[in-house]
Amino acid sequence: MEQLVPWIDVNLRTVAKKQGRAIAGLSMGGYGAIHYAQLYTNNFIYAASFSGAVDIFDPPVQNLILHLTTIDDKPLVGPFGYPSEPLISNGWFVQNTLTRAAQLRDINIALYNGNNDYIDSAFLPGCSRLHDLLVVFNISVYFNDYGDGKSIGHGCDGKHDWACWKASLIDVLPRIMAVLQQQY
Repeated sequence: MEQLVPWIDVNLRTVAKKQGRAIAGLSMGGYGAIHYAQLYTNNFIYAASFSGAVDIFDPPVQNLILHLTTIDDKPLVGPFGYPSEPLISNGWFVQNTLTRAAQLRDINIALYNGNNDYIDSAFLPGCSRLHDLLVVFNISVYFNDYGDGKSIGHGCDGKHDWACWKASLIDVLPRIMAVLQQQY
């Protein structure tokens, strides 16, 4: 964030402040978009997650992440460590977006998720929990559980795939543009 955001502001026509920036991502990038919005609250006015693993403390999500393999077929423990570590030092808990939900104040959030395959079905409860927490904290949140994809259209079938992420982006762009400060 210390390098990329300044580079973008120098090299592209941007409104170089929080009100002119949004972040979005899909799958683990959906986790990353919400996570970075929490860590860099002064950088973004809007954050969106498409089929995001936003509740990494949830055992089914941990199971999916831990069973990913690297190029050399070694298990991926990643930056969170092992889920069995004590809670106080457990990276899965500390880095979980739900743990830091209150930090999303003054940021508009959009969460999109289907439920028509194993991965999206595993991520959906976490999206729902994050949505509920944001409502409790009175944080602006839009949640679209598009199920089998029919409600969002654009070829989305409710699965963890590009058609649904494209449909989610098409749906969220007007929401982002409505709050994003623009300069012509």
